[in-house]
Amino acid sequence: MSQSDVVSSQWPQVETGRVVLINSGKDEGKLAAVVQIIDHKRVSSIDPLSDLKNHRSKYTRFSVSSDLKYSRRAIVLALVDSPHVERQEVSLSHVSLTPQVINKLPRAARSGVVKKYWTEAGVDDTAASSTWAKKRASREKKRQLTDFERFKVMVLKKQRRFEVRKAVAKATKARKSS
Repeated sequence: MSQSDVVSSQWPQVETGRVVLINSGKDEGKLAAVVQIIDHKRVSSIDPLSDLKNHRSKYTRFSVSSDLKYSRRAIVLALVDSPHVERQEVSLSHVSLTPQVINKLPRAARSGVVKKYWTEAGVDDTAASSTWAKKRASREKKRQLTDFERFKVMVLKKQRRFEVRKAVAKATKARKSS
């Protein structure tokens, strides 16, 4: 008989403690952690730095059949929470899964617990130093440029392109002559 190996997926899985980036709504661009998977279409999140008194949610006692990891296609909604956003139900089509996971975060944890685990894991520091955050900051900076600043960038790129072409032409000419 032939032997087969089972290899887990390299894609991020929707799981309790997964850090997500919210892509739409009033909390766009903020990080949150998946606190509980509501159903295959919803998750719940909490922002650890937000006011803890406002985090009473009807999903606090909602139970899910298992604590397994789910692929993004199977899950559509989850409850998310973090120090930066209020505890809320979020559709997974409105978030991006990051590679970061808060380990051992209890399922359906309240805001205070989420904030504690959030700071222990150093989510904000890790996220700020990631290439993903740097790219987002670069895009935001580029979006804020004025018309004249965009023109100056275009001129500088044109000068750089000219210098590169000149160096390449010189190198190819030297290679042909030798």
